[in-house]
Amino acid sequence: MPNNRFIIEETTPVDNFSLLFFKLITKVKLDARRINDNRDNSQCNNLEIPPTTVDYLLNPECYQFNRNSDKLKPHLLRKIVDIFNSQGGRRKVYTPFVDQYVKTLEEEGFKFLKFKTGYNLAVGLGLPSFFENGLTFHHTYGVPYLPASSVKGLLRYSFWGKALGIYPFGIEAVPKPFELLTEDEREAFKVISKLDELTSNAETFDGLKKALTKKVEEGNLPVKVVSEEKLKKFFEIFKTLFGTQKVRGKVIFADALAKEFKLGVDITNPHFKDYYQLKEKHPVQIAEIYNPVPVHFLVVEDATFIAPYKILDKGRYKTSIIDKLLKEAFELLGIGGKRRKGYGILYGTENRS
Repeated sequence: MPNNRFIIEETTPVDNFSLLFFKLITKVKLDARRINDNRDNSQCNNLEIPPTTVDYLLNPECYQFNRNSDKLKPHLLRKIVDIFNSQGGRRKVYTPFVDQYVKTLEEEGFKFLKFKTGYNLAVGLGLPSFFENGLTFHHTYGVPYLPASSVKGLLRYSFWGKALGIYPFGIEAVPKPFELLTEDEREAFKVISKLDELTSNAETFDGLKKALTKKVEEGNLPVKVVSEEKLKKFFEIFKTLFGTQKVRGKVIFADALAKEFKLGVDITNPHFKDYYQLKEKHPVQIAEIYNPVPVHFLVVEDATFIAPYKILDKGRYKTSIIDKLLKEAFELLGIGGKRRKGYGILYGTENRS
């Protein structure tokens, strides 16, 4: 780091954006803080942020790069994203890796679904980073991805949503053995959790019936079983897809990697920060009297994801339920953060077997 500065320019290679985003910025922050210790910065009070290189932003005579640098962070974030995208998203680095990943899983008998983002995608916003919000990147190659557990969790939630009639999925292969006896949305989520626990712990169909009957009679489960035949079919499909405490599921999911993507910077603009942070200490009025506090965060744009899964016993099970239910779930529910704002919606493209 010559002259105690780090310069990020358009020609700076960004082979692994994840390392730059999570590790390098932290290193720059620590160095800048150390340099500024015991230094008189009074001559820098009137300086404005220059619109050019990050080198000026990290001028040790004038700036302390820390979590309170509300003007520096968005500028730096846009800078590194612009450089990354101007280099074509480093296709030479990421594409060969993803192609090899797909080839390896193909040889192991995996099937692939392809999905394209309809809008911005923000998975892993809760991950800690210098920019306050994170994003999920592959730990080795830095490519954005959807964890296998998240994809399977979405499928599982959608499966229950269809069985209870909560969402208007068009797939008919998933039976609907229940009638939901509540219109409260929060209560419906609790019902899914309770039913999932009962079904996962059931060793036999008779055991599931007995447990369901007991919960319903106790008034702890606002559902009604409308068809024992549908319930039995539902239980068999559930065991095949997800397994139970005693039976291993027949479907394996792998991480869904982005084969093509760009990175972008988005913003959320809270207007009542003082109200939420200070109301416990003293009365604070909630009104349009405060300055908004922009929060910039990283998103994935224009991405195509390859979602792999494998069925262990193809002779006993068709793939249509997984294909159709996942497609409808991605399109209707989405994945990741800020879904109520339209983030995380993905649309299925052609499938690869």
